[in-house]
Amino acid sequence: MKVALVLWHDAHAGNDGNWIHLDDCKDDEPYLVATAGIILDPKRGGKKNHVSVASSLTNDGHVDYITHIPKRMVVCKYELYELGDRDVEKWDNKERRSLVYRVPEEGGTSWRRRRKSPDHADR
Repeated sequence: MKVALVLWHDAHAGNDGNWIHLDDCKDDEPYLVATAGIILDPKRGGKKNHVSVASSLTNDGHVDYITHIPKRMVVCKYELYELGDRDVEKWDNKERRSLVYRVPEEGGTSWRRRRKSPDHADR
């Protein structure tokens, strides 16, 4: 499983639900959304022809709040971390270990590796 940031164009309402004249309907810009989380495979929780993103994953295989994004609406996907089954099994109260993940450098043009402990997310 991969942890990723997905940028995608969302379908959205062109007005606030009130009556509007056709000449006043000006909405030429896409509605860009950023969603981050665990990417689910279509064979295991994901949806075919979509990028499925779960917001949370427990060490016993449960996920929370899955967003299914149609692949044609995806602008780009930044893979931040490869999460193996052994990594998830290690997430318990008895054994804490550091994760290695990639974060964008200043300006967002390159990536660097950083160590972080799962129980100290603010470090």
